[in-house]
Formats: sequence, structure tokens, C-alpha cells
Amino acid sequence: MFAEPAIVEFADDGGGVDMDLMSWLAVVSGVISIIAFVFAIWVWLKSDIKVLELSAALQTVHGIAESVVWNTHFVNAGDESTRLSQMERAHGQVMAIRTLTAKYVEVQVGYRNTEIGTLIDRRIIWTTDWLGRLESSREVREVWLLTHDLEPDLSAAKTTAMVKKNVATGTRYVYFHPADLPDVESKVRRLRRNVGGDTVQVRFVAISDPGLFTPANVIMFFKDEPAYGTDLVFQEIVLTKISERGIFWQEHERDYAAKLVHRLRQELDRAS
Repeated sequence: MFAEPAIVEFADDGGGVDMDLMSWLAVVSGVISIIAFVFAIWVWLKSDIKVLELSAALQTVHGIAESVVWNTHFVNAGDESTRLSQMERAHGQVMAIRTLTAKYVEVQVGYRNTEIGTLIDRRIIWTTDWLGRLESSREVREVWLLTHDLEPDLSAAKTTAMVKKNVATGTRYVYFHPADLPDVESKVRRLRRNVGGDTVQVRFVAISDPGLFTPANVIMFFKDEPAYGTDLVFQEIVLTKISERGIFWQEHERDYAAKLVHRLRQELDRAS
């Protein structure tokens, strides 16, 4: 009823040759050996390319690091504006190093992956960029800065450019500074020249009470007239091991903000 299974024969000129199991295994083994050899060559070439790529990246990082060292060492310490400019350039170069090396790091940890990142995301701590966007918003009509040295507005190019743009669009600025600030008249003239604005739009108020000043700046944003007060009072969080200027800011609670605004308004009225 059923046909007998056919026997497959591979014939040549010398007669019939049966392809048994061992012969098939030998052929398969040979093919696997060839594939393994080709794979080994591919892995070797890929590894060699990776080594060359990594070597090129390290060479670039080495060059950037040398440039950073040059920029930070050969600066006249007395020239504050130039020094700040050079440090900003060095910071940008260091960030380039971080970008170049990021692809070779298996686990990348930024501040947003830490506890401080949670505080930032919940607006318990504000970044300088966020504060800058608030200061440049159309709702802000007046900005007060309680500062012991008129920085960073005096020397930081990015901050100066932002204030100048805001002044040009009608935002008023008041700088409260210590009456005994060294070389205060020269610094006031320089800051006014940098940001523009007349004496009504940009005011400087000298305060004799040293108790109002700390190494950290306090900034106040008024969306209405200052007479109505504001809850938008922020103070720098100065991380002295990283920077003398605040990288982050925290918002003061309402009672403190109200008392500070009232105290500064008295100084402003006295100077008028």
C-alpha cells in the first residue's frame, strides 16, 4: 500500500556515492568553522575600530583639557571681567569633555538623578535658568537685587545681556548695595553703562546696615507695583566648593519676604 522510501544517491563519473550521516556532519562542521572564522575576523575588526575611536576621543579630550589649563592659568587676576569670561569658556570646554566621554560611560548620573534633582523638579529649588526666564517674563515689572558686590550683573556677560534686554523692554531695576562697597562709584557707572537705562529705570541704593547683606544675593520680582509686596523672593544657594555665585536658588517663605521687602522699601524711600 505504501511506497518504499527512496534512497538518494549522489553520483559522479566513477559511480554512485551515498551521502551518509557522517558526511553531512563533516560538511556542516566545515561550514560552522568558516562562519566562526568570519565572525572572529568581524569581531577583531570591530574591536580595532572601537580602539581607534576611543583613542581619537581621548586625543580630543586631551587637547580640550590643555586648552582649559591654558585659559585658567594665563589670566590677570586683577582683571575680573576677563577672568569671568575665561572661566565661562573653560566651563564650556569641560562640558564638551563630558559630552565626548558620555558614550563610553555605562551609568551616567546627573543631578536630576539624585535627591537634589527631586527638589528641583518640585520647584523647592530653582535653577538659574528658570529664574532668568521668570525675570524676563512680560509679567515682571520691577526687579530688586540685594547684593554685596553688584555681581553677577556687573561682570557676567550672559546676565548683563539679559538685564539690558529687559531694561530695553521696560522692566525697572533697583540694586541695593553696601554703602562701603570698594570702588562703588566706578562699579555703579560701569554697571549702568552695561545695562543701559536712565536713573529712573535703573536705580542704585546704598545701604549702611551691613546686617542686610550676606555672600548670597537676594532677588525680588514684582508683577505689580512694589507697594503691593511680592512673594517672589529668592536667595542664592552658594556652594562654596563649586562657585561663589549661586547655581541654585530657594524661594523664601511669605513672612520673611514681606519683612525684607518692607525694610528695603524704607531704604528706597529714604534715598528718594
